[in-house]
Amino acid sequence: MNTCASSLLPFSLRPFRRLAWTSNGARQIWEPRIARLRQSERDAWLLAVARGIAPGTLLTVRRPDAAALALKAEAHSLGWHAIAAAATGDAVTLAVGTGDTASSIAHAVRVGDFDAVARDIGVADCCREADRERRAAGIRDGMWNAAERTENRSLEGQRITLHGPPAHNHMLSRAFGCNLSERLPCAFDCPNVGRVVKATADVENEVDPEAAAWRQEMLGWSMSWSALHGIAEVRTPVAKVIYATDATATRFDIHYVGTSVPSEGAIGLTFPLNEPRHRRAGDSRQFHAGMEHVVQLKVPPPWHHLDNEFLTRADMRKGHDELLRRVLPLLEVNAASIADIGCGNALFLKNLLATRSSLIPYGIDICGERIAHAREVVSMHAAHFSECDALDILNTAIGGRSFDVALVFAGIIQESSAKARKRLLRWLQAQARVTIIYAYPTSGYPSMKQMTEAWSFHGTALDDEIAMGSRASVVKKRREAK
Repeated sequence: MNTCASSLLPFSLRPFRRLAWTSNGARQIWEPRIARLRQSERDAWLLAVARGIAPGTLLTVRRPDAAALALKAEAHSLGWHAIAAAATGDAVTLAVGTGDTASSIAHAVRVGDFDAVARDIGVADCCREADRERRAAGIRDGMWNAAERTENRSLEGQRITLHGPPAHNHMLSRAFGCNLSERLPCAFDCPNVGRVVKATADVENEVDPEAAAWRQEMLGWSMSWSALHGIAEVRTPVAKVIYATDATATRFDIHYVGTSVPSEGAIGLTFPLNEPRHRRAGDSRQFHAGMEHVVQLKVPPPWHHLDNEFLTRADMRKGHDELLRRVLPLLEVNAASIADIGCGNALFLKNLLATRSSLIPYGIDICGERIAHAREVVSMHAAHFSECDALDILNTAIGGRSFDVALVFAGIIQESSAKARKRLLRWLQAQARVTIIYAYPTSGYPSMKQMTEAWSFHGTALDDEIAMGSRASVVKKRREAK
């Protein structure tokens, strides 16, 4: 079986490995334990080789610890050879064995004879054959292939679920670099590997009983392995590890259903994390009762705050507050009516009326959707809002009326043609006793003084705060007495 081979992509990533703990608590407990497990594993293998359980082994240690490991090998009357260093230069791999085995292993590693390496360290024939098949198919990481060959497993699409004794959880070596099997086996339940693992575990129990107990606990954890596009991820209850693997176009998943859960394990809804101790909100009776009485919230339309180039509704509220602060002193005490030319969403007009409730508002806008919104927010005067073009003011619903105050957004005048602008300014001069023209810095227009001078519409320019970051500027023009 070699399902993985048919999905291989023509590239490979450089080797890497990253580990992330699920919590500080899990790290504080298990990081020192795993370091001790690696040490006990090395000591157990030295003793296992010395007792003839395996003819040889490969052990990787930090460079400062290599000399101590070599002395331990010699103490067991074993030979050793330093054969490789990691790319960082911080790790050394030692070949250890009885008689000439160490030198044979070292030579096989140097020439790249992986089958000879497997033979010299005592890998079973069935596992060596599976390794040869994987390499012939161009597969480096045989995790999926070993899961496929496992007897006690279930297959659903590209996911394999494994159920087996803890000794056969070989994902542990990928996650934390500690496992008592020398190489990835032909199958998770390979009996030959099982015998070696059991014998070596008995040796480890002699060397460090506490570490051996930790290993048995970890082997019983539920874990998952997945691979896609050259990145493999091993998830355990206490940590997640990613490393470079065979690049495949299809995602492959392996779930190992364990027998124990660490108390430090993360809480989550997806395998292999612990289930929450409390019922999820979506499963509660109160939640379902609430879903039967859902209240539909009205979401403001996209143009709600974008009309004047505000990025957010909060920015719009700040702009309105500043404009209101500057406009209120310009309103005469006896002002009774106000016309908002280009009223938009009418929220500024609503805020103004909250302060000066005696004003009777009128508003026009070219967009029917905005007028509908204006009629909602100023519902007491809904009939005073009309959909029409402010640039054709004489033909609008308010064209023949006179107002105490006219409120005009500068962009309506600035962006109109010279003829339409002249017509609108003439109407403001004739029909509004006080005209207030405003703009926001977000609009990107020139200063009010520059614009009004260009329009020949001179009034009292209140533009001083623009340079200091004001959120609104206005110009006030009083209609001249006839």
